[in-house]
Amino acid sequence: MAIKTEFRDIDDRIGGLRNGDLICIASRPTVGKKVFIYNLVTNIAQKEIPILIFSLENCKSQALKEIFDVVFAINKTEDNKIYSEERHAEDVRTSILVEQNTCILDNSLSIESIEQNAKLMKLQKDIGLIIIDYLQLIKHEGTLEEVIIRLKTLAKELNIPIIILSQLSKELESREDKRPILSDFKSSSAIVDYADTILFIYRDDFYNKDSEKKYVVEVITSKNKYGDIGTDELLNIRNRYVNIEKYKE
Repeated sequence: MAIKTEFRDIDDRIGGLRNGDLICIASRPTVGKKVFIYNLVTNIAQKEIPILIFSLENCKSQALKEIFDVVFAINKTEDNKIYSEERHAEDVRTSILVEQNTCILDNSLSIESIEQNAKLMKLQKDIGLIIIDYLQLIKHEGTLEEVIIRLKTLAKELNIPIIILSQLSKELESREDKRPILSDFKSSSAIVDYADTILFIYRDDFYNKDSEKKYVVEVITSKNKYGDIGTDELLNIRNRYVNIEKYKE
């Protein structure tokens, strides 16, 4: 069983978010991995699948605000062809479903606490997806590799997908092509060994003001247990990511 992200090309490539899998989404800070995650939450909560987010960086209220910013993003544009009262009503319905189906914990900072709360929430709410924001902030004794192995084991035990966000080495900033590659994990390289799927988020317009790919988000699948690797593109509308084909007409 797999949860569809509703990003068509990505779902075709990775087959959705599969039960028991450990999925890593990574980028340099502020490039867009957290916005991508909040778009996933927006899409998946509409299916009424309970989601548990361990927000290690932001407090619960801030995380929820940023999710709602994504939900209502398109209605903030000045393009009247996109905005409509019907769209606003749809977004209101989505925001209600997000709030009903998303649990955000901002006080579970250790790997032990994450494991305990994940098991409890699985029993209480039958959560279908766990998101951890982000890997390098998890408090632990021992090595980061041991943390990654425990998260992979937890995904299999609960039989749900676990997504972990990860920062990448700043050394990639010195390259001419700043698209991430697997070796950019550096100190957290164990993720390459144990994750089932690794997605990198890249925006050329973040680095190049004159980019020909303005408002385009590249989702680079660099490890895929179930198929091929490659790059798929989404359109960024004020932090709402949508299937790009819809706006090519």
